[in-house]
Amino acid sequence: VDVEFLGHRFPATIAAAELARASGCVVLPVCIVREADGYRANALAPIPYERSELGTRDARVVFTQRMMRVFEPVVRQYPEQWFHFVRVWSHDDGK
Repeated sequence: VDVEFLGHRFPATIAAAELARASGCVVLPVCIVREADGYRANALAPIPYERSELGTRDARVVFTQRMMRVFEPVVRQYPEQWFHFVRVWSHDDGK
């Protein structure tokens, strides 16, 4: 689904929102940062939600947007360590 990420349109997977809707699982964002002496895994705060409110695709898109916002500060802090594996932005988009 298209969400906003770092001020750009960004194609994000809705899979975590679908899993949350289907199971009621805890949504715990995690990032791994490379440091001078190795790697550090960081578990961020769980993203709260009401399972009953994820019944529509639109609601799951909104939840996906909320999830992506959680990662923005980490990517801004470590931009050289972030890689999405597929091209999502062109070089001529002005940013």
